[in-house]
Amino acid sequence: MRQNATRAVLAASAVVGGVLWTRRAMRWGATPDEIACPSTGEPWFAGLTGARVRMVRAISIAAPPESVWPWLAQNGRGAGWYSWERLDNGGRASARHVVQWIPEPAVGDAAGIGFLRHLEPGRELVWWAPSDPLLGALTWSAWQYTVTGDVDGARVVMRVDMLAAGGLRWVAILATPLIDSIMALRQLHNLKSLVERY
Repeated sequence: MRQNATRAVLAASAVVGGVLWTRRAMRWGATPDEIACPSTGEPWFAGLTGARVRMVRAISIAAPPESVWPWLAQNGRGAGWYSWERLDNGGRASARHVVQWIPEPAVGDAAGIGFLRHLEPGRELVWWAPSDPLLGALTWSAWQYTVTGDVDGARVVMRVDMLAAGGLRWVAILATPLIDSIMALRQLHNLKSLVERY
């Protein structure tokens, strides 16, 4: 009986801890102004109904924006994702340099997260994944990467907006922030490390 109570307390603690960590990770590194800033992809959700989630994360990099941009521009386009490679890159290591053979991004380019729907060269890329099945729901997602100048060099802000519809929409809405936070924080840390090192 005591063992069951201990297991129940540990399970409840793990759930509460996971929820609290995820809530914090959904806004990791972002300032209140960055969180409040509207997403470029917001109009793309017009007319869609369902459950929504928005995640905004940011990191400062000790390099000028023009040095950061080539790394963002090749992200997911043959150079890997700079995240947990066993999970999102087929076990292959992401590039440790700017890959010269990868062409400049263009609207319409496809990647594992969707297609490039908005581009401001040197500043912003926004990927769009329409009508994507996930965990028993139908989802629409916008993935925005913006690089701007900062006092210490560059500031990279990553915005993820997702809408889920269907009977299991809440499963997707609750699971995605946890999974995405694990991947995104690793990606931003690796991006910072690679840009500053190379």
